[in-house]
Amino acid sequence: MPSPELRDLSPILLGDSCSDEVGIEPETAQVDWVLRSAQGRRYLIAVNSKSEPTRELTFTVPGVTYCRPMFGDTKPIEVRDGRFLHKLEGHGRNIYELQ
Repeated sequence: MPSPELRDLSPILLGDSCSDEVGIEPETAQVDWVLRSAQGRRYLIAVNSKSEPTRELTFTVPGVTYCRPMFGDTKPIEVRDGRFLHKLEGHGRNIYELQ
């Protein structure tokens, strides 16, 4: 039996890949990402591959005007010109709901 978290996230994790490019600054950040489409929305899945937390990262996703993290503090994040700022813990991950 899958965990409730996995069951809830399955549509996102198994959603269609999006061809949109994502920019992450600083470029030296070791953050892996994938952009998925599910339930009529886009989701950015980001994972910090380092054991140290990141400094504040700038994510750029063209056309995005809304962003809400799905883990931790889930309040919407301010987006300007398709850019938003966020940090990831060491080996941390987050899924961002985008519109």
